[in-house]
Amino acid sequence: MGLYSDNVIEDQLGRCNPGEGIRSTPLVEFRENCMFITRNTIYLMQGPGKRLRMQPYSFVSVLF
Repeated sequence: MGLYSDNVIEDQLGRCNPGEGIRSTPLVEFRENCMFITRNTIYLMQGPGKRLRMQPYSFVSVLF
């Protein structure tokens, strides 16, 4: 499972700018219905969002 957002609010490490998109590496843990944790990053999700199922090859082909 991965995380995709087309509207980043803040990236404390400066990897992307506000309003840009981001795609995560695979999920390691999901906490408190808003923390998506990968091996190297904790994503704090905000807002209603959506959950979608897709094949892995579709996820990695998402372009920003």
